[in-house]
Amino acid sequence: DTLEPVRSRTLRKVGYPEGSRIEDFRCITFDGMALVVHTLVQPGSIKPVISRIVDDTLQRFDEFTLPMTPAKVEKNWVLFEHAGALHCLYSLDP
Repeated sequence: DTLEPVRSRTLRKVGYPEGSRIEDFRCITFDGMALVVHTLVQPGSIKPVISRIVDDTLQRFDEFTLPMTPAKVEKNWVLFEHAGALHCLYSLDP
């Protein structure tokens, strides 16, 4: 009711390239897993990645590719669940 944080913790990154950044977090629960959809930022590229929260770690879980060549900097997507499957909504011109 108050929007006050209930709890917080620092997650250790597992399975990410050295020197990379992760940002633009979007949390979703799917198939009993706590997932985070976010961007993986590396020199010259920003792409969507799915990670799992397991205990106090953020584990790289899956990359998804769009059915087209995305822009160099890509953040126009969101995942959602429908009929037991995970889907991606992508906007060409947001």
